[in-house]
Amino acid sequence: MNKVNPGAVIVAAIVDWLAQAGWFTAFSAIYVAGLGLTPQQVEEGKAHMTPWPYVIALVANLVMALVLAKVIAWVGEWSAGGGARVGLILGLGIAFTAMATANVFEQRPLSFILISAGYPVVGCIIMGAILGAWKPKGIAA
Repeated sequence: MNKVNPGAVIVAAIVDWLAQAGWFTAFSAIYVAGLGLTPQQVEEGKAHMTPWPYVIALVANLVMALVLAKVIAWVGEWSAGGGARVGLILGLGIAFTAMATANVFEQRPLSFILISAGYPVVGCIIMGAILGAWKPKGIAA
C-alpha cells in the first residue's frame, strides 16, 4: 500500500523540472518585473550563472515527487486522473497558499504571485498524473 515506483518519481521530477523551465521562460518578463530587477541586473546575473539553482531545483522536484507518490499510494489513486487530483489538492492547498502568503507580505504584484505560486500547482498536477498512471509493481490494476 505504501509502495513507490522510483522510476516514476525520477521521471516525474525531470518532467516537472523541464516544464518549470518552460513556464518561467514563457512568463519571464512579468516574473522579472515582479522581482523588481532591471534589465541590467538580469544581464549581470546571466553573465555569472552557476548550476546550483538548477541542481537545487531538480533535487527539490525529486523530494516533491517522492512526497506526492507517497500520498498517492496512501490514498490509492492509481490513475493519471486520480494522481492529477491529488497533485491539484497538494499543489493548491499547500504550495500555492504558502507561496502566495509570502509573496503578499513581500508586496509582490498579483501577476507575479500567480506566476510564482501558480507553477507549483501545475507541476504537482503534472507529477501527480505521471505518478498515478505509473503504478509500482505489485499494485493491482
